Amino acid sequence: ALASATAMRTESLSSHIRTSNRALRLGLTHEFKPRLHGAAELRRTSGSTADFVHNYRENAITASLNMQL
Repeated sequence: ALASATAMRTESLSSHIRTSNRALRLGLTHEFKPRLHGAAELRRTSGSTADFVHNYRENAITASLNMQL
């Protein structure tokens, strides 16, 4: 299992532009058979643009299945 959370706020020293970002990730891996592995991850990312006028949000789900030959 995987879980991580990050928060970041940056400011440019020369232009004084600020941005803010947050991310949350949750994931699982599973061994179905000795040579067959799967993974799934849920991700949510949000933040603001440099002028704090526009916000954005991304929700994503990824899955993979790997078979070793």
